[in-house]
Amino acid sequence: MRTIVSLAAATVMSLLVATPAVAATLSSPPIYAQASQGESLRCMLTNLGKKDVEITRRVIDADGTSVAGNLVRTVVPGETFLNNISGGGVNGALRCDYEGKISKRKVSITACVVDSPISTHCIVGP
Repeated sequence: MRTIVSLAAATVMSLLVATPAVAATLSSPPIYAQASQGESLRCMLTNLGKKDVEITRRVIDADGTSVAGNLVRTVVPGETFLNNISGGGVNGALRCDYEGKISKRKVSITACVVDSPISTHCIVGP
């Protein structure tokens, strides 16, 4: 009986170890920005982990539509990837989506509205 339990436990452990990491999407909370008022959106992701992460950044509006081109980037540990988005797509409630082999423990996401060189309003994501 012990042998069967040991074999079953070893099988489960080998499956857990062999399972590849799955891509996840993490999003900032929505933040309101309007280009016609001179505002731009700033998306930031900080790598809090110990390994490089490859991410794809998307800017999504309230309807779920991507309003800025996808941006792919490798972010090294301790680095903050910062990206400003301005122009016609910046209108209304927007969020910054990041897809990659990431988790809430390993990255920090922030979305900001920049309305002048010295005025920025931010909201921190998960």
